[in-house]
Amino acid sequence: MGILLGLWPLVAFLGYLVAGIWIGDWILGRMSPTTERERPYLAAVIGIVILEIAGIFPLLPAIAGLFGYGAVILLAWRTFQGPRVADTVVPTSIQAPVPG
Repeated sequence: MGILLGLWPLVAFLGYLVAGIWIGDWILGRMSPTTERERPYLAAVIGIVILEIAGIFPLLPAIAGLFGYGAVILLAWRTFQGPRVADTVVPTSIQAPVPG
């Protein structure tokens, strides 16, 4: 019962925040593509404001929240699985060009 009442609303909020950051990052990337930002604070503010304005149409923030929710669940799944062993690629021998 604690998971249902405590954890799921928290994950839903985090999903909404992730969707807002993604939207804000996309908008900032379109406005200034050469600028690299270390922290997503401005993207979060812009994205959340856009989602709140889009709240006039209830379906749009709900869809954005579901995408963010999926991103949070995917991150949790990958975290619980642990590090994956990368597929090892065995290089094939390449012959040097023959001068001639």
